[in-house]
Amino acid sequence: MPGDRAVLSPDAALIASFDREELVVSAVGAGELLRAQATSAAFSPDGATLAAAGFNGVELLPFGDGQPLQDGRRTLTGELTLDVAFAPDGALLALAERGLLRWEPQAAGEPDVTPLELGAAIGRFG
Repeated sequence: MPGDRAVLSPDAALIASFDREELVVSAVGAGELLRAQATSAAFSPDGATLAAAGFNGVELLPFGDGQPLQDGRRTLTGELTLDVAFAPDGALLALAERGLLRWEPQAAGEPDVTPLELGAAIGRFG
């Protein structure tokens, strides 16, 4: 398993590790589940979604019973995204691109990314 850093799911069942621009998601004690191009990632508070950020934007990777799911996979393409963070309630995702942006991953339709005001960010992501 590569790794210069890692992110553990809230239930400690999955681990996402990084080696430069490659993300490897593994089931703890059971082996590799998937690989993706990413430089940063965050699990949603319920552990059901991994947001993977990288050179082509952000991809939401859903998981169920500790396995990757193809249904529900969403991509927000665009700018290089340096980092991602879920709000504690999972309703918002903060993106570090050319500024701080917010994305409501559960919203239907096309992703709507808007600038996130710092005061609002501190209240939601604090």
